[in-house]
Amino acid sequence: MEKVYLGIGSNLGDRESNITKAVRKIALNKNMTLLQSSSLYETEPYGYKNQPPFLNLVIVVETMMPPLRMLIAAKSIEEQIGREKRWRWGPREIDVDILSYEKTIVHQDLLWVPHRELAVRRFVLKPFAEIAPAFVPPGYDASIRTLLVNCRDSGIVRLVRQMTFTKPVNEETS
Repeated sequence: MEKVYLGIGSNLGDRESNITKAVRKIALNKNMTLLQSSSLYETEPYGYKNQPPFLNLVIVVETMMPPLRMLIAAKSIEEQIGREKRWRWGPREIDVDILSYEKTIVHQDLLWVPHRELAVRRFVLKPFAEIAPAFVPPGYDASIRTLLVNCRDSGIVRLVRQMTFTKPVNEETS
């Protein structure tokens, strides 16, 4: 089993509901165990600024799924929640990003783990530091806390509220 850190964000529709649905789908996945969630943060858009603000959080799961299978699972969740493909850094109903595996590094066309832009995105580092400040992503020489302190991204990251996700009841038996 390996810990995997996922970033989840939304800036279209009912943002909080979209994020909650994504986390619930992850928690219901037999191949993942939800361990912890950061608080929910409202953040300025990154890249393309002329769009609504995002809500973001980071979760940690435990899994035996290899990274490419995790990517397929993340994209499936996005599709189920109604994400429409737009342009890079554009608005989105839901975004589920693999931020880092505990020990695994992947550098492929389809997937780069840890995430290529992990160290330059305050909206990712702030919630990540809340749940794993001392974690050093594979291939890095600094902890998440240190990456956050040194991050040059000046985007506003505002705490909205704590999030609590309990282990869901199996939908088939409820």
